Amino acid sequence: SSSYLAGDVCGPHFNNWPLARWNAEAAGSGWETAATWLLPMALRLALEDDRHTPLLPSAVGPLAECLDQARPAGFHKLLLRKRQSSAEEKLIWTGLYTMRIRKTQGRPPVRAIFSSTVLGLSFDLKLTENQATQLRFVARFKTPESVRPLDRPRSNNALRTLSLLEGLGMVARL
Repeated sequence: SSSYLAGDVCGPHFNNWPLARWNAEAAGSGWETAATWLLPMALRLALEDDRHTPLLPSAVGPLAECLDQARPAGFHKLLLRKRQSSAEEKLIWTGLYTMRIRKTQGRPPVRAIFSSTVLGLSFDLKLTENQATQLRFVARFKTPESVRPLDRPRSNNALRTLSLLEGLGMVARL
């Protein structure tokens, strides 16, 4: 009923399941995990000493599951979305981060510096010139109406970078 949906849905039916089970339940209903509250912080910790590379490329749900196994959350704050085909996906800048891109001396890579006061995270990444250009483009268009369909990354490095940016909450797929 509408009164049930307008209230606290978790209150009357509380399940403290592991994230893997929540993802499985969502998938069985045609939904998928779009974001979790703890994923950006957990992934930021994994970025230290490049411990994140075996986890990527991965969608947000499986990535969050992996990190949840290492450090389980007591309560999962999830954002779910209807599962879409990859042909329909669009990429949007979330606005959770500010970004500065600086060219390094000589040839690429480019140094991108990200900061989020909302999440309390700050870090830098090395990007290719092409990745930096695409990220600038995505960050410029901040409404779903102005977003174009997502270009499929072709290289493994590009897939890993997109997966990382999505896991950190910088970009989201619509």
